[in-house]
Amino acid sequence: MIKKVAYTIILLLFGFSGFTQETANKNLLTLSLVEEPIVLQRKRLQGNIDYQFGMYSKYFDAQGQKSKIIDEGLVSSMNQLSYSVNYGLFDWLQIGILHNYCSGFEGEETITKLYYNETYNYTYIKEIKGFSDVLFNIGYLLPINGRKIEIAIFPGIYFPMDHDPLEPIYDVSTIEDEEWTNIDYTSNEKIGTGAFRFEIATTAKLRFKQRIALLLNGKYNMPFNSVNSISWESVFDGENYQVSKNKIKYSPPHEIYGNIECQIVPDKREIMGIKLGANLNVNLNEWIESENIKTAQPNAMFFRTYTELELIISEHIRFNQQFGYDLTGRNTKGAFISQTLFTFNCFTK
Repeated sequence: MIKKVAYTIILLLFGFSGFTQETANKNLLTLSLVEEPIVLQRKRLQGNIDYQFGMYSKYFDAQGQKSKIIDEGLVSSMNQLSYSVNYGLFDWLQIGILHNYCSGFEGEETITKLYYNETYNYTYIKEIKGFSDVLFNIGYLLPINGRKIEIAIFPGIYFPMDHDPLEPIYDVSTIEDEEWTNIDYTSNEKIGTGAFRFEIATTAKLRFKQRIALLLNGKYNMPFNSVNSISWESVFDGENYQVSKNKIKYSPPHEIYGNIECQIVPDKREIMGIKLGANLNVNLNEWIESENIKTAQPNAMFFRTYTELELIISEHIRFNQQFGYDLTGRNTKGAFISQTLFTFNCFTK
């Protein structure tokens, strides 16, 4: 038994040292997509700026049936700017921070209603904007890695940003010499959950050849507690809206994420990489409590496939362009996603 354990340790150390020797003569800032470690090397500083645009084109109901959102009388899009900083304390331990800002909208087609024999054209727009919760995490490379495999865990905590929606805006205008009134209603929702959340994530990288690798990701996050929040209600009296604010309790969803990605380096200079992947996102156990009535929100999920190109522009800059497409889901909108990422790397003294 002791011999088997010793032999296994020797193999792991030999495999790890073999991979180190293969990359020892290379610039660690320009390692190929396949060679790049999943935890930063010691004293390596990395910054990321990521812009994502999503155009929603379909809706998946509770049974997964797909329909065009235009047929549901909706139009919707989302913009997201993410920024993160990671730093390698050791070759096996990094720390990081991630934050993003979102701006999007959902608009419904104009609906004509009669109110006391008067005609009203009602248009609803939901604006979604604000900062997400801030994630602080660490990355720990497990000591079982070799030349062909790396496994790391990433525990983290989300610090909450404001969740309370802004007061809705009503624009009521009567067209002169006409028999109708236009009502434009705009709600303002925020991205922050208002709650502290814990996350545990893991990443595994399997290198089959020098130019091919498989990346596996999984994560789960959950709120520590529910939060006090507000909702808005309104009543139309024929001329104006009377708006009132109600106190509610809110609990963000438990989020499950899984990803599988094939990484390929097709060129001999190793400055270009291609990623082919798919991921699954699931939201569970979200609820709202108002006037002692707790209402569970529908569980939601979507399955997305994507392709991505990576280019090593220089020693310090990498460029990634990704295109994704939502294939199926439950209780969610489906989108075409364009994501552009710039990564900046350097070693600190």
